[in-house]
Amino acid sequence: MLSYISYQKGAKVGEKLKKGDGTIEFYANLKWLREQYESGLVVAKRLYEKAVEERGFKMGYWQFTKYFNEELNQREVKQAEQTKGLPKKIDWEQANYFRSNIEVSK
Repeated sequence: MLSYISYQKGAKVGEKLKKGDGTIEFYANLKWLREQYESGLVVAKRLYEKAVEERGFKMGYWQFTKYFNEELNQREVKQAEQTKGLPKKIDWEQANYFRSNIEVSK
């Protein structure tokens, strides 16, 4: 089983979190987080600190801000991050043209 050790403020030093636990933790508390956000706690750092104190969040701050921006701030993920690791669209007509016009030297 894959696991990692988080040394962020939310987790205790050496405490092992399973992959995906932070995501589950965030979405399980999404209703409470929305209520806090709508009541004026709009700064991610302050909301994270309150979640650690009151709800016992163990996820790291960097992961919290990722979901905070996507769900509460309604910020869109940058285009580069959305296509990261995906193959680029290939123009086959252009590729075949270049392939037919390139001489292979031996």
